[in-house]
Amino acid sequence: MAFISADIDLDLELADLEERYHENTAREDLSSFDRLLSIGAIHRKAPKGTSQSATAQRLGVKQEYVSLGTTALKHRDAVVAIIDTASATMTELKSMLPKFNAGEGQGAQTKKAAATPPKSAQREFEVAGAGRVRLRPTKSGLNLSVQRLKLEGSRQDEFEVELRQLLEKFAAE
Repeated sequence: MAFISADIDLDLELADLEERYHENTAREDLSSFDRLLSIGAIHRKAPKGTSQSATAQRLGVKQEYVSLGTTALKHRDAVVAIIDTASATMTELKSMLPKFNAGEGQGAQTKKAAATPPKSAQREFEVAGAGRVRLRPTKSGLNLSVQRLKLEGSRQDEFEVELRQLLEKFAAE
């Protein structure tokens, strides 16, 4: 007769999370945001009453990272909606994540506090034969720049008309 238990020993689960954390941090491609999420998950699974300092000491990280990790975990969806978490630096996350806690319980304030996207939210791409395009989210919208696009006379006029129409189309939506 087989016996299946749904009870998971909390210490074993915590040890498993810690082991995965240490394995993942050894990888070079782990993003700063993913690292913070792991730290936050480990602290959440720690026994009740475990301080952030104790978790930090156990993982060999700064207590600040445990605090940032719990914030990242709590506001994960909102952060992902605002920035490219794969390329966000730890410095950008350190400046952005505390703003979520400052506005806790006040949804509009939380969004407003986090509304200034870090540089990692910027997108750049090459357009064959047309140059480099940069899109940078700002508090008030989106900045668009095009570099090295060569247009002469009437082609420039045509480009301006079509660009204006495209922008008006997206602004209306």
